[in-house]
Amino acid sequence: MPSVDYGIIVANDGTWLKVKPKCPYCGHVESDWSMEHIGVPKNQDETHSVGQTCSQCRKSYRITAYKG
Repeated sequence: MPSVDYGIIVANDGTWLKVKPKCPYCGHVESDWSMEHIGVPKNQDETHSVGQTCSQCRKSYRITAYKG
């Protein structure tokens, strides 16, 4: 089962994860229009990540996906 840091998995089709970003600094969860799509890593030691900026506190962070 895939997992992510700093996000909430909304959908998983086996190839892509649809993730709702959650700021690690202020805890703000972004709205549905700012969801990210991250590829599911194929290997156990592989990760995929995408950059994000919180719309509330304006700090940048990375959402990282793991094979699980």
